[in-house]
Parts: sequence; C-alpha cells; structure tokens
Amino acid sequence: KTLGIWAFLLLLFHNLGALILRKKKLNTIASFQSIGMGMGATMLTLFLVGLTNHMTPVAVWSAIIVLFALGLSKLSLLLKWLWKSKKEIPFDKLKWWTIPVFLVFGITLSLNFIESFKPFAIGFDSMVLYHNTPNLLAQYQGLISGIAAYNYELLFSLGVFLFDSRMIGLSISLLGALLAVGLLFELLRKQFNWQEALMLTTLFVSLPMNHFMMYIDLKIDLPLLFFSLLAIYSIVKWWKKREQNELILAGIWLGIGMGIKYTTAILMAV
Repeated sequence: KTLGIWAFLLLLFHNLGALILRKKKLNTIASFQSIGMGMGATMLTLFLVGLTNHMTPVAVWSAIIVLFALGLSKLSLLLKWLWKSKKEIPFDKLKWWTIPVFLVFGITLSLNFIESFKPFAIGFDSMVLYHNTPNLLAQYQGLISGIAAYNYELLFSLGVFLFDSRMIGLSISLLGALLAVGLLFELLRKQFNWQEALMLTTLFVSLPMNHFMMYIDLKIDLPLLFFSLLAIYSIVKWWKKREQNELILAGIWLGIGMGIKYTTAILMAV
C-alpha cells in the first residue's frame, strides 16, 4: 500500500514539476528537479488551501486531483524517458569491492525502510513537532501559528488528509530521504565512476546519524538535504555557464529550503 502511495505522489510531483519547468527532454537530474518543483508547488497549494480555513480531506483531495490532472500532459514524456533509459550493468568491469558495497547499500536501506513503518512517531522531535503539525492542521482546518517553518510538514499532512494514516505521513519523511540519497549518487557520478559513487553514497547512508533520521526520529533534515543538493547543483551550473535560469532555480530551491528549516540560511550564506 505504501509503495503504491509513493508511486502516486512521485507521479504527481514529477509531472507537475515537469509542467512548471516546461521540460521537453528528461534525464536523471531533470527528473529530480521536476520532483523537487512538484513538491514545492504542492506545498504552495496546501498553504493556499490552509489560508481558506477549510483545510478538510475533501478540500485537499480536490486540490491534489486538480494538480494531478494538470501534470498528466507530461506523463508520456516520463514514460518515454523511462523506456529509453534502460541500462545494462557491465559485469566484466566490476571491481572486487562493488558487490559487497552494493549489498551493504541495499541491506542498509532495506532495514531502514522496514523499520520506518510505524503507526505513530516515536522520536521526540517527530512526536512533539514534525509529525504533530499535521494533527494540528487537521484539528484547526487551516494554517497554524507559533511554530517554526513547516513547508515539509504540509506534505506530511497528506497522510492525514488523503489517507487518514499517520504512518503514511511518517513514510513521506523516508521518501524525501531516499530522494536525497538518489540525487547524491547522481551528483557524485558526475565526478566519479558509478562504482566509486556507489561506495561514497553507501558511506553516507551508513552514518549512524542518517540511520537515526531514517527510522527512529523521522525528521525533515534529509528531505531538506534533497533541496539543498538541488540548490548546490544549480549554483555550480550557473557559475560554469552563467545561465540565468539556473540562478532562478537556485533561488527557488533555497526558498523552499528556508520554508522547511531555517538552517538553510547557512547554505545561503556560504
């Protein structure tokens, strides 16, 4: 059930983002950018719904259906890219450590995936803040005040409003974490070969801090990393090619990040 909901949300985010960015061709980075833009647009839509003080399951479902319908025009683009992007693994060129690293990577993510499914939050921050915000949104049927930025908690609230499930809301934190891991691997591939990029990504995933945030205290920090990496990519690309669109994108990613957590100001300062 959760994987099906993830697929629905990823389709929603990707197609909506590709529509906003006017994508005519796709590659892996462009797909991540589309997903990020779609997530940002969904956050904005939920914010506007909250402003009406009629944030109910019917209102949220209606908004999501409209967004999904708008993005359907980009579905064929996604399917064509997925069909053409099939790749074969060159087993004859594998290094001796690649398979063990891949096993560590797969087992680590699998265990985190399994352990993350809980009927309620157990980490302190998750329980009293990040995953309590959706409960407050549902209770007040509108935006709330007196807490820090909560852009990503608006996405957490989809679990409550669409599926009446706190567990789905919790899993959206892991979904953001997996997007960050996937984007990190893709960016590392631009500097290293895929086997070295896999090893470096595995080292990152294996950090105890990341384990903690993937299945114990399901926070917003790893989803924030996803938008931070998008911002860094756009800034580096702008620096190399001086394309104004990349600078605009960097500003959008940083703006979304600031709405998730104010520590994004550190990246902005750098």
